[in-house]
Amino acid sequence: RHEDTCFHCADGGELLECSLCPRVYHLECLSLTKLPKGQWTCPWHSCLECGRTVSTAGGMLFRCTDCPTAYCFDCWPQGLARVDPTPQLLEPMISRGFDPSKNATLFVCGDCADEKETAKRRLEEEERRRAEARLEKERQRREAVEKARTRDEERERKRADEAQRAAARERKRIEKERAMQGTA
Repeated sequence: RHEDTCFHCADGGELLECSLCPRVYHLECLSLTKLPKGQWTCPWHSCLECGRTVSTAGGMLFRCTDCPTAYCFDCWPQGLARVDPTPQLLEPMISRGFDPSKNATLFVCGDCADEKETAKRRLEEEERRRAEARLEKERQRREAVEKARTRDEERERKRADEAQRAAARERKRIEKERAMQGTA
């Protein structure tokens, strides 16, 4: 019924299970030093600011899709956009018997949005570097081809020059022989 990786850090290992949803956490990811006694609910079920639960917050919490952050209506920070739940988020949780959109509005908190933007920029930068590397490799290949072509043309020109000089020497030799035969 529960997930296999910590909702906070996405690693496996020894995990604490929420009694209300499929989310699991490492104790250290929750800044806990020992297992809580009895039923335990994860941070997704109470307001980060005031601690109110769904039942004490008017039946609704705002939950970040990417981390355990949740807010009640009164503590909801300005400027955070609501998001429609994706099938990637809903289907695994519903199959485990929990609908995260029930009694909740989903959003992406500022920290997660920043992380996504940073990751997006990192990927774009990596792609830009790969594209530059491909262009540089292609430039070097073209340069090598051009050098080889120039070298081949230079060799051919030298061969042609040498052939012309050899032909000129041969003509001079023949002319000299004829001239000597004419004087003899």
